[in-house]
Amino acid sequence: MLKPDITKEPTAVELLFCKPFGQLAKHEMNKEDTEDLIRLMLAKPTSLKDAPIKEEEKPFVYKLIEKRVEHTFTFRINDSRLVLFLAIICKSAGDAVMYLAYLQYWCKQNNVKELDLDTFGKRIFPFGFPNDEDMSALWRQVKVDYSYSRQKNEARDMADKYSQKHRVQKPRKYWRLLRNLNKKTYNRFGSDNLLDYQTAYKSIQFN
Repeated sequence: MLKPDITKEPTAVELLFCKPFGQLAKHEMNKEDTEDLIRLMLAKPTSLKDAPIKEEEKPFVYKLIEKRVEHTFTFRINDSRLVLFLAIICKSAGDAVMYLAYLQYWCKQNNVKELDLDTFGKRIFPFGFPNDEDMSALWRQVKVDYSYSRQKNEARDMADKYSQKHRVQKPRKYWRLLRNLNKKTYNRFGSDNLLDYQTAYKSIQFN
């Protein structure tokens, strides 16, 4: 796992996630996804505002993609077909976050500030997509060490058991351990994944 301090590095997402993601083997889509892509490619492009899908009918991943692009990234998507296709191929919120992070990297590298489905399919992923196993493995590689919380909970449990057994207050050893933990630079309340830290994206964001 990654040390929490890495979340403050402006090139962290680029070096530890985006470049490895770009090197993952690409695989052809299954028949169903291929048919969905063809139908969307043949459909008339519509903006997100004019998308032919009601707000209450939007899948969770679709909404997540809309919000992340609006609030987290500096590239833009104004093609509802692309958002819908991403929602189709992303099986989880984590998948969506990974694809969006890579799209931000690709856009910065190629000076493209707005994406549509044609660019996505023909220029970025013309030969298919990474498989689930490789995606999951890369997701685990950018996990951030949350050992502060784990050690703190273990110390509290130890002290509680001691107190109950001996019917005394928590031993000095417990408070000393907590003081030592507090001196460390762990991010005590943050996410356990690098892709949730804005500072770590700085090198791939547009100014």
